[in-house]
This record gives sequence, C-alpha cells and structure tokens, in this order.
Amino acid sequence: MIDGKTAVLLALREGPTYGRELVRRVGRATGGRICLSEGTLYPALRALRVARMIRAWTVIPGRKRGARARTYYELTVAGVEQAQGQASVLAGFARGPHRPTSPRERERMRSRIERVAEISESLMTLRDAAARARRSA
Repeated sequence: MIDGKTAVLLALREGPTYGRELVRRVGRATGGRICLSEGTLYPALRALRVARMIRAWTVIPGRKRGARARTYYELTVAGVEQAQGQASVLAGFARGPHRPTSPRERERMRSRIERVAEISESLMTLRDAAARARRSA
C-alpha cells in the first residue's frame, strides 16, 4: 500500500487543488481502495511543504467576509520529479520488467518540467502582483 505523501504527490500531478478534492482524486484513482483521512492528508501536506515538494496558497471564495478559505496545493519542480519517480516505481511493479528510458527521452522530460516550472513561477508572480494591486486599490 502506498503512503499518504505518495498518494498526495500522485494526485497533484493532475494539477493544483484543495484538500477535499485531493481526497476525492485519490479515491477515484484507486477505485476507492485508498481513502485518505484528515489525520493522514494534512500531516502529509505539511511534510511535503517542509520538503519543498509542494507549495500552497489560500483563497477566500468571492472575497466575502465569513466565506470559508480554501488552501490550494500544487507541485513544485522537485515535487514533479518526485511524483514522476514514484509513478514510475509503481508502474514498474504493475507492468513487470522495466524498459530503460533513453537519455534523449529523459532530457526531453527534464526540459518540459523546467518549462512548466517557469510558467508556474510567472503565474504565481502575476497572482501576487494582482493581489497587491487589489489591496492597495
């Protein structure tokens, strides 16, 4: 059975989301065989943040007073690499003997990961600038 951190990393490969949706993603991906509880999910999220595998931000829906804030999580570059490694290991167990990845294929994957990281960083910078502009307006 995979641990909570691995389940979270693999679920976040689909993209950023919040806690309850992570639980749903893991349940869907495993056909309901793995059900993360809050006691497993949030310690795993904290450990992954400390290890810099994921980053988080909080959003208040509709910016309404009293609205319940949601904390969203997404993979960092290190998290993407870790998730890919975990997925490869699990897939290897499922399919049997592993076919080695060519150096060219690894370089193409590394290049894609770096481009996605650059885009993600740019979007986070824009998001932060927009938040500052809203606060000062």
